[in-house]
Order: sequence, then C-alpha cells, then structure tokens
Amino acid sequence: GVVVAGLLGLAGILNKGPLASLLYSYTIKLRSEYWKAGINMGRENPLTGVGIDSYGIYYRSFRELSATVSPGVGVSTDTAHNVYIDIFSGVGFPGLLAYLVINGFVLFTALKHLKKTKTFDGLFLTLFLGWAAYQLQSIASINQIGLALWGWLLGGLIIAYARAYPDGIIEERKSESKSG
Repeated sequence: GVVVAGLLGLAGILNKGPLASLLYSYTIKLRSEYWKAGINMGRENPLTGVGIDSYGIYYRSFRELSATVSPGVGVSTDTAHNVYIDIFSGVGFPGLLAYLVINGFVLFTALKHLKKTKTFDGLFLTLFLGWAAYQLQSIASINQIGLALWGWLLGGLIIAYARAYPDGIIEERKSESKSG
C-alpha cells in the first residue's frame, strides 16, 4: 500500500495520474528548468563545476531554450533548487561524489545501528527520521545555510550516537541500573 501510495503521489507531483490536480504545482515545472541548467553546468565543467555559489552568474548561459518560455527570458535564479544538483554545478563530480559518500556513510551507519539495536530507541529514530526528512526535502529545496545546518548536524549526531551507544541507549541505561 505504501509503495502504491508513493507512486501515485510521485505521479501526481509530476502532473500525471488521478492526484495530479491536487499535487502538481507550477513551481515544479520551474524547478525542472533550474535542475536542467545546473546539470548542464556540471556536465560542461565536470571536474571543477562553475564555482561554489556561482550558479546565478551562469544560469542564463546554461539554461535550456525551453526556460526562455517558462519561466521566461528575464527570469534568473541563484540556485538549482536541489542540493545535489547545486553541489554538482558548483564543484563538479568530485564535490558531488564527496557529498554522496558522506551521506552514504550516515545512511550506512544509521541502518547498521537500527538493525543492531534490539529494542525501540526513540531518540535515535528521531535523529534518523529528521535526517531522512532533510535529505528528502533537499531534492526540491535550496542549499541555504539555515537548512543545510540541520542536515550536517543530524548526520553528525547519528554517527556520534551510533558510536557512543552501539547497542542503543535504552539497553545501555538498563544495564547500568542493574549493575549500580
């Protein structure tokens, strides 16, 4: 059921299927134009990108012809509205790869900890779900420091927590109270 609901939701967001009238927004079309320009920047400059925070300077040079119709010739933006594409356009494949490795390490650590923990650990689950929510929203959001702070902070807390409490904090507290 979750998979079907997820697919219907994704289709609706992309202006397809029965939920399109509820979920599709014109800004999605605009974001796709911004994403294309960012991908073009990264492809043209695969090793260095166009420079950190330089997306806005190069947007008009790398946008697709369709972007001159919608959002329009005079429209510019300073971000790709996708953190991954923004990093790729700014620093190329090396930066994107580093960002993916870091996020992969956080995900690997979290999943390993969740599998290893024998009891419900609400604190760790909260950290993980917060980090996962940040990752999901970063697909359609800008790389703004107030938001990025949460992604880095939660990722670091997940790794630190998993190292400090390898069997989960609840198990740790129970064993301390029995021995003390």
